[in-house]
Amino acid sequence: MLNHHLAGLLGLGLLSWVGHQIHVPLPINQFLDPWVYPKEIPLPREFILNHALLAQLCSSFAKEATPFFTLNWSKHEEFLSLGGGGVDPITGCLWLGNIAHHHIAIAIHFLIADHMYRTNWGIGHGMKDNLEAHRGPFIG
Repeated sequence: MLNHHLAGLLGLGLLSWVGHQIHVPLPINQFLDPWVYPKEIPLPREFILNHALLAQLCSSFAKEATPFFTLNWSKHEEFLSLGGGGVDPITGCLWLGNIAHHHIAIAIHFLIADHMYRTNWGIGHGMKDNLEAHRGPFIG
């Protein structure tokens, strides 16, 4: 039972952290990279409350969350770097899109793993049943 709750808590916690990363630091970083004077950057709450401001920075924000929930994730490639890599030449650290993409992948893994643990009420799957039912190329 504890594993089920930990996996769910970690998955939802990471998912909310990704939401924060996408809606607060990523837009602010788009202003900081071209050396915009910090007092001219809108406050973080303005990015969350003003959807048009986000859509001006990234055109994929105009589509809202539809591509995410329809598994058309390539539409969000502007801010979730799906194939790129390396480091930001200005800051010398990983791109924020890479960090957000990493956290969303881990969140999805935790949420899937959440269902792999059977609770006291029979919700979920038992590990023994999963291993007995698995037929792969090596264990036939």
